[in-house]
This record gives sequence, structure tokens and C-alpha cells, in this order.
Amino acid sequence: MKIVEPAKALATDCETEYSGTSPGEKIHEVLISEDEVRMAIETDDMYFVESVHPWWKEWRWEGGKPMPDDFKY
Repeated sequence: MKIVEPAKALATDCETEYSGTSPGEKIHEVLISEDEVRMAIETDDMYFVESVHPWWKEWRWEGGKPMPDDFKY
């Protein structure tokens, strides 16, 4: 979804001005990094990244499969 789509839906009468990218603005973003992939699980419709904290073990994700080490999203 482009950022202009919700803006148009919420403010239908407002004028839109395009200014281009700002210095330092991200063009692409990694949603699951190489560091997080070792804790990521893939299900049929989503990816889930478990916490590394010891208390998280009581809420382990059931089902799904581990991600390959070289996976990035």
C-alpha cells in the first residue's frame, strides 16, 4: 500500500503534494533481518519472530517451520 492511499481515504478533499525522498529516508526496509531469522517461524499466512528472552519459552509457537539461515524478508 502506498502512503497516499490512506491519506486519500481519510482526507478526500485535501490536496496532495509530492516532495520526493528526504535525506536519510529509507527506500527499502528489511522486515526479518539475518539476526532474527534464527528465531523466525513460517506459517501458512505469516512469519513469527520469537523472543530470545528466557521467559518467552512458556509461549512457544506451535506449528510452522523454521526459516533457512540465509532467508531475508
